[in-house]
Amino acid sequence: MQHGLVLVTCNRDDVVKLGSERPHHGIVIVSPGRSRAHVRAAMLRLVERATETGLANNINFA
Repeated sequence: MQHGLVLVTCNRDDVVKLGSERPHHGIVIVSPGRSRAHVRAAMLRLVERATETGLANNINFA
């Protein structure tokens, strides 16, 4: 939590539980098999929609 980094992962099952138990700067779960272009566009949409608190304590899907 001290570095302010958002976690990007494909490991949905383990990370959803962890993200609901502790404060974090944001988690983005990428569906396996998505193209890089799809993931890049989804990530850009997430950043554009983020409020002043960013993605903190949210679990997002790309």
